[in-house]
Amino acid sequence: MLHMLLHRTREVRGVDQAGGLGRDDREAGFTLIELMVVMLIMAILLAIAIPTFLGTRNTANNRATQSSLTNALTTAKAFYTRFQNFNPKAQGNTGLTTLAAVLAVSEPQLHFAATGGTLSPNTIVVSESHYFTNYGGGAGGVSVSNAALFVGYSRAGKCWYILDIEVPPAVGNIQGITTAGTFYASSTPVPTGGCTTAGAPTTATNWSNKFN
Repeated sequence: MLHMLLHRTREVRGVDQAGGLGRDDREAGFTLIELMVVMLIMAILLAIAIPTFLGTRNTANNRATQSSLTNALTTAKAFYTRFQNFNPKAQGNTGLTTLAAVLAVSEPQLHFAATGGTLSPNTIVVSESHYFTNYGGGAGGVSVSNAALFVGYSRAGKCWYILDIEVPPAVGNIQGITTAGTFYASSTPVPTGGCTTAGAPTTATNWSNKFN
């Protein structure tokens, strides 16, 4: 019986190798239509996924810039609480000449500029001197600044702003605002020279009580 089974197995193998019943003949590749269907499905999935990915990345970039501005604001408000002045030339702190210089010491992971524009997500432009003329002289004749403007650039292609007013101006307005508080805004497209304090909104309707 064993001899017959072995003989039968050899016959079947011979048929597989010689006649079109072998495994190689039964296997077939993809047809052109099948490949086109697969490519179409992949294209549809990419068309859905890429905008979602870009939107998520832009949101992350914007949030990072907003966080940097918020950290700068927190440090600046601590300085103001101590000296009642955003101007670092105030009595007791004559070693620093701008609020940007103060923040550079307190927040070394960020870069701060007192003038010009920025196209770097890691640089914050800070202005307090723009608001000296709204107030009278301080101790020792040093100008008092009760407001500060912070500007940041996001890789998503937006300028973000924070305006902090500790004491409202006696006359006029600051960037269109006449009351004390912290205000937020953004703008796009980014100017050629980058995000600057000069590009900040100048009407109250363009400011909000939070980042949008």
